Amino acid sequence: MKKRSQEWFRKKCVVLAKIEAKKLVNYRCEHCGRTRDKGWQMHGSHIKPEGTYKSMSADVDNILCLCARCHTGGMWKNSKEPSWHTDPLYMAEWFNKKYPGRYLMLTKRAQNIQVVNWEKKYAEMKSIKAQFY
Repeated sequence: MKKRSQEWFRKKCVVLAKIEAKKLVNYRCEHCGRTRDKGWQMHGSHIKPEGTYKSMSADVDNILCLCARCHTGGMWKNSKEPSWHTDPLYMAEWFNKKYPGRYLMLTKRAQNIQVVNWEKKYAEMKSIKAQFY
């Protein structure tokens, strides 16, 4: 059997965390309220960037559920609406008003979290998911 890298397991953990973050809000965009039921594609978007904060990349609290338009904006059908990636200043202000203290909490958590073994975390996440489904 092929030996998987820690990065492979980390990415699998991120997929599970994004699914869980979207389920927590019933696949409703946390910015505009669009829903998957109405045909909108929902994205899991990291608050603290995944590349910079790898230890937080699979933390459900670090993931927002955003519709494709609110996540990628103009890249999605030439939208003129603000989005997480095209208007980060607006979205940061919106986020801090909607979730006061959450960014600071994530910043503090990022200083203390270190996932040493992604393979173990993936096994734990899969086990928890299996208990509920």
